[in-house]
Formats: sequence, structure tokens, C-alpha cells
Amino acid sequence: MKNNSKLLPILFFPYLFLIIMICFFTLHQVLGIGTIWFLAFLLSGGSFVIAIINLIQAKNGKYSAAELAATNKLIKSVHIPAYILICLVAIFGCIFLSVWGIGISIFLFFLDAITIFLSGLIGVSAVICGVRENKISGSTGMLYGFLSFIFCIDVIIAFVYNSKIKKMQ
Repeated sequence: MKNNSKLLPILFFPYLFLIIMICFFTLHQVLGIGTIWFLAFLLSGGSFVIAIINLIQAKNGKYSAAELAATNKLIKSVHIPAYILICLVAIFGCIFLSVWGIGISIFLFFLDAITIFLSGLIGVSAVICGVRENKISGSTGMLYGFLSFIFCIDVIIAFVYNSKIKKMQ
């Protein structure tokens, strides 16, 4: 990720969002709810803009398929503990917080969905580079790109795609 340091917000997105969520429940008196919501939207919007810029730069040839495949694998790997933590928090919320727990679980579902979407865009960027460099066919690229947005399969695809691109180096 040496040349992709701008992707750090996507790498740490679920963790930063969980910190914002903790602030919402613990520091809302000090920071104010408006400030916390602003931080949440800033993180989400900023990460989305970064992912789209990365997609455009990949299409324009700024990155190699190997570089983005390795970055995608790293991002997906770092997100695995976040998915587990989010799942545990959702289960805890449903068991101990009854009605509030359901709301928290729905919120966490959307957090997972946003995280998968953001990391999926990085996967699509890697696939675009692979097709551009003729390392994979367009139909294989479409399959890899689609599977980059499917929960659990996205991690497997990131590893498979990275190893396939490494073999072609």
C-alpha cells in the first residue's frame, strides 16, 4: 500500500466508524450530536470520494493490477476482524438492549454494507487494471468485480485474484 496511502480511510473505515458510534453513545453531551453526525458523514463521504477517485485513476492507468490486487487483499484482510466485532456488537445489542438493540443491529448492517461497498470499489479498480493490462478477460473481470461486493466471497476473491495476478508477473 506504499503508493496507495490515500486509501487508508477505506482500510480503517469500519474501525473509525465504530469509534464514532462509541462517541455517539458516550460523548454526545460533550461533542454534541451534530458534531458526531458530521464526523460520520465526513468519514463516509470522504471514503466514497476516495474510492471513486481511485477507480478513475485505475481506469486511466495510474496503478498496476498487481499493486491494486495486493492493496485490495490487504483491505479485505483488515476488515475481517471488523466484521466479527460488528457482528458481536449486534448480537450483544439484540440480547441486552431489546428494542434499542434491534436499531443498533440495523445500523451495524448498514455499516457492513457501506464497508463492503467501499472495499468492493477497490476490488473493481484492481479488476479494471487487470483487464486493461490483458491479465484477465473482460468476462472474468466482470465476475471478479461482481463478487467483490458479496459478503465473505469478497475476501476469497481478493486472495484468488491477487494470487492469479502474482503468477502472471
